[in-house]
Amino acid sequence: MKNKKKLIATCIEWDTDGEDVDLPNEVCIPDEVIPSNANRTEYMEEYAEEVEDWLSNTYGFCVYGFMIEEAD
Repeated sequence: MKNKKKLIATCIEWDTDGEDVDLPNEVCIPDEVIPSNANRTEYMEEYAEEVEDWLSNTYGFCVYGFMIEEAD
């Protein structure tokens, strides 16, 4: 079976409410959030809420938006 590339959240727009914080612009998404056997040929919109929740829970800030891409 072919190894699938990791997925990353990119272009993350954080809702910091004006607070000066150092947050990443892109992060690797764990398989627990988007399983490695997910169909990656279709748009990942169905996982957007799970990724958004994971980002907020992990970093303590809400997000305005992000993209889901395969890592190089």
